[in-house]
Amino acid sequence: MRRGGAGIVASRPLAALLLSLVVLAWLGFAPTTGVAQAPKPTQEPIATLMRRTQDPLEDLLAFYIQNNFNFRTGGAERLRMVINLQPVLPFSLGPRLHLINRWNIPMVNHPIGTAVRAFGVGDVSSTWTLTPARARSFRYGIGPTLVFPTAQDPGFGVKQWGLGPSAILVASPGRFTFGVVLTHLWSFAQGGRPAELNLSALQPFIFYNFAKAWALTSAPLIEALWNAPRGSRVVVPIGLGINRLTRIGEFTWSSNITAYYNVVRPGDAPDWQLRMQNGFVFP
Repeated sequence: MRRGGAGIVASRPLAALLLSLVVLAWLGFAPTTGVAQAPKPTQEPIATLMRRTQDPLEDLLAFYIQNNFNFRTGGAERLRMVINLQPVLPFSLGPRLHLINRWNIPMVNHPIGTAVRAFGVGDVSSTWTLTPARARSFRYGIGPTLVFPTAQDPGFGVKQWGLGPSAILVASPGRFTFGVVLTHLWSFAQGGRPAELNLSALQPFIFYNFAKAWALTSAPLIEALWNAPRGSRVVVPIGLGINRLTRIGEFTWSSNITAYYNVVRPGDAPDWQLRMQNGFVFP
């Protein structure tokens, strides 16, 4: 993706964002009382619900806020932040088929040089996944992903229409839930500019579940930008984190925090990343 300098803002909003992230993380991981965690007769057991939240093919209405802190980014080795707003909208297409619609709306805080920043919206994407409605230990889903040219700055995205296939495979044996999300995207030439996106993404994920709705997890996002210069195409992270599901009154709150180190990366990519995802689930 190209980098530029439009939309320059002061760094004060960054401090406010960091403070809000600390509050969100505390809410997600703070202990709750026995009364709040005890399921009502009509509520799904929290251990069962947690396994469902780990499966991207489950028909759960949800809204997540994913905060990505990318450390030592670019030549100046500064912090780059991306907050992804991620609504999940399930639809029933009859007794045998579900349609899961996932949106990703990125809000980017991008460093420019050594002292200034740009803040704004990146390229919004939407994935529509068809999956069999019947619950099984092995599940699959396929569908298209559409990218909208909404980036407000060249450092936030390609600002071109994009389209490509997506597939999801999930298995849930014993205490494990694991699978993979596969996506390939092409953008279209626009405004006299050639197509800038020829991207493959592979995201394996794994959860190992413990008692009381805790889990170890990893979901590294491996990307290859095929039209980038040779030697600057691939990013391969490795990492580990924890996953937690809690009930707060009538609400169900999902929290996930993981750290990744990029063992393979282009020169301007970050060394490592802290990813925090918090959100409400509506079973």
